[in-house]
Order: sequence, then C-alpha cells, then structure tokens
Amino acid sequence: MNSCKLLPVLLLLLMGLCLRQFHCRATGHCSLRRQARAHHHHQNITLAVILPQRNTAYPWAWPRVGPALERALRTVNADPGLLPDYHLRYIFKDSENKEGICSESVAPLMAVDLKFDYDPWAFIGPGCTYTSSPVGLFTTHWDVPMVTAGAPAVGFDGVNVYPSITNTGPTHKKLGKFALHICEQFGWKEHVLLVFSDYKVDDRPCYFAVEGLYTELHKENIITEDLVLEDNRSFFDTLLEIQQLGRVVFVCCPPDTFRQLMVHFWRAGLPQEEYVFLYIDVFGHSLNSKPFQPWARGDADDSVAKEAFQSVKILTYKEPENPEYKDFVHHLKTDAKRMFNYTVEDSLMNIISGGFYDGLMLYTHALNETLESSGRRPLGKTVTRRMWNRTYHAIA
Repeated sequence: MNSCKLLPVLLLLLMGLCLRQFHCRATGHCSLRRQARAHHHHQNITLAVILPQRNTAYPWAWPRVGPALERALRTVNADPGLLPDYHLRYIFKDSENKEGICSESVAPLMAVDLKFDYDPWAFIGPGCTYTSSPVGLFTTHWDVPMVTAGAPAVGFDGVNVYPSITNTGPTHKKLGKFALHICEQFGWKEHVLLVFSDYKVDDRPCYFAVEGLYTELHKENIITEDLVLEDNRSFFDTLLEIQQLGRVVFVCCPPDTFRQLMVHFWRAGLPQEEYVFLYIDVFGHSLNSKPFQPWARGDADDSVAKEAFQSVKILTYKEPENPEYKDFVHHLKTDAKRMFNYTVEDSLMNIISGGFYDGLMLYTHALNETLESSGRRPLGKTVTRRMWNRTYHAIA
C-alpha cells in the first residue's frame, strides 16, 4: 500500500526534474544554476554581459567571447584565494537587432533590464562602438564598472565622459600612436592622407580607425588630409585626389576595394617611388591566404596587383607569442565547439576573446582587493580605479 501511494509522488518528482532539465537547455543557464546550488552558502556576484549573440563577423560576438568568459568564471570560482566568500555568475543579453546588427537602441534597453532585474556588480561588454556609448553612460550614472575588449573608438578614452569603462583590448588610440611613430621615424610631417570607406551603417570600423590616426597625428602637428572612398566615385577620380593631396597614404577599406585601388594606381603610371600606402587591416583579413599573398585573387590582375603592392605596408595587430595565449586559443576552440558548435579559426580576432578573459580576471582581482579592505560591496568607481594604471600579467 505504501509503495502504491509513493508512485504518484515519484512520478511528479521525475516530471519536475525533466522540466528543470528542459528549462536549462532552453535558457542556457543550466551550468550556472548547478554551480549556484553547489555554492549555496556563498553570496552571488552577478555580472551583466551584453554582446552580439549570433553575428560572428563581430570579433566580440558571443560564440567567440562566451567560451572565454566561461573559462574565466571557472578559474575564479575554483580559486580559494579569489572572492572566497562569493560565487561569480553572469546573465547574458543580446545587443543585436532583428537584422543581426549591433543596435544602439537594443543594448541600452538590455542594460536597463539587467540593472533593475539583477543589480549586477559589473557589466561585461558591449563591444560595438554605438552600443557601448549609451551603456557606458548608464554605467557611469549607476556607478557600475563596465569592462570590455571592444569599444575601440578614441571617444571612450575620455575619463570625464566614460569614467566607468575599462578597456582591456586594442584601441584606435593605440593604432594612432603607432601611425604617429611611423611618421616620426621617417620624418613625415606633411602630405599625409587618410583614405577610408564609410557606409555610415553598423559600427563604421574604418571611420573610427582613421579617427584614431587623425587625433594622434594632429597632436604632434602632422598635417593630414582625408578622403572618403565612395561607391559612386571612380578609382580614376580617387587617384587624382590622392595625387593632389598626399604621398603618405593610410587606407582603411575592404581588402578587395584596396586591391582594386592599387591595380588602378599601377595602371595610372604614377611614380611608385614617390608613394607609400599603409593599409589598415587590424585583424589581418587580407593575409588569410597561405602563403601570405594579399594581392592574389587568381584572376588576370594578379601580376599587376603584385607589382603595385610593392608600395604597400599592411598594419595589423600583433598576435601574442606567450605560451599562455597559445594555450588559451587551444581551449577557446574546444569550448566554442562544445558550447555553440562554432568553429574558431586561427585569427587575430581571437585577441579580443583574450582581452575579455583578461578583463574579467583583472576585474576579479581588483574586486577581491577592494572586498578585503571593505568587507562589503564597494563603490563601482573604487573597483574601476584599482583596475587602472597597474601591472597585470595578461594572456593577450
């Protein structure tokens, strides 16, 4: 009799377990809930993550960065010396609109929802420039740290406007400083031309990259001109303007557009020895071929393009050479395949994933130090200050 009475109860328990498992698979928070149950005696520290969920053309897309953040969380929660009385977890929200583009209207709405639903201790991301700006203003108002390896535009460097933001990735200010170093090294003070494509949609990567150069070069009184590559303008007209305005030509545009420009440059018969073209390709998309042949397309223009590229230098980020980064990328590939069924290729874009990993670890160390001295949730600005102007052994 007793066993018969227990049978419906067991069935209900099994149904409840199945429903919980289904909910975990549907929401993607299963691991977090299991971890929370395992650390029920610890206070949760919630982080709010806002990144593009599906569009992997972004170097800070969730399938690229998510595995790095998961690994950082596991590292922190397994270390008894880091946040010993706390358990780190995150809540993710998508910054894309229906077209899969970073949205400056969606991201701040997600930030408000996260703030009032979870009261996070810090925001991780966004990455895109136009989404980072409003969220950065909100986090400053709320006094909540914002850590990102995106948001590379020079406007985020101003501590008076975005004092809550800590950037652990490459920035266009650093790119501008590198361009300045090149110009100073060769004594180029004038006839510097900034050529870029700008479709005024999405994140406008070339516009903001060239802004970094413009800002840093003008600080040292290097005279520049700028020229926008427009679809309705012929390469012949563009080369006429280049001939009139510059000899040191920084160019940012898609690789195929740049190749066409150089083919037309060669065919126009302009003296190669009077020009240098510095192609801004920070993630090295033009160098994906092996061996590296950025001029090659397997068409009739290859031979001409090869000759024209004798006047070209390509500016990219430098891949870290330390063994920690190589190990990180190995795990990133494995984790991305397991978590998202996404294949991470060997690419300079992996630097951004490493930057997010470093950013979360840096925040954790700064928070740990602050908690040790205060014993309670500290002011956001206090933790942010501890992240700045310090030496930290990073992987990327």
